[in-house]
Amino acid sequence: MARRISDTNVAYKLRRGQKDLITAIELVSKEAMKSTLQSTHRAEFTTPPRPPPSSHSKKRALMERYLYEKISSDIANYEFRPRSPPKYISTTHDDFDVPGFDPDASLQPKFEHSLYSDPAITFWSENKGQIPGVSVPDNPTGNFNYSARFSKPVSARWDNDPEI
Repeated sequence: MARRISDTNVAYKLRRGQKDLITAIELVSKEAMKSTLQSTHRAEFTTPPRPPPSSHSKKRALMERYLYEKISSDIANYEFRPRSPPKYISTTHDDFDVPGFDPDASLQPKFEHSLYSDPAITFWSENKGQIPGVSVPDNPTGNFNYSARFSKPVSARWDNDPEI
């Protein structure tokens, strides 16, 4: 027994898509269809159009080409010429030329000091009295006498201790 398809069946009505959802192909003209849906099999291959004959003579064309190349090379030589080396002089160097002024005299140290043995002056070394949580900040040479981390004094410890 074959099943009858009725006109009220929604699936049967929408089997080719919903109307007005996509532009209907029937509304597009036949000429536009041919131009957009043309395959290479049906396309017409015509010879490309030839360039129009020159309105100038050969001598004029050669003269134009020569002048174009000459002017181009002149412009390139001017634009890409070697530049003069820049002068590294301050614009205000004359303002600081005061007779009798020696800038190195004020930079001389007031006392001798060693660069390698003297401790560096830092923010923390200047403000060590205000650092919270430091025990005995006034004793710079004291070892960690009351620290729970050491059971022996630092001088009694060996560097190659296997317990550490």
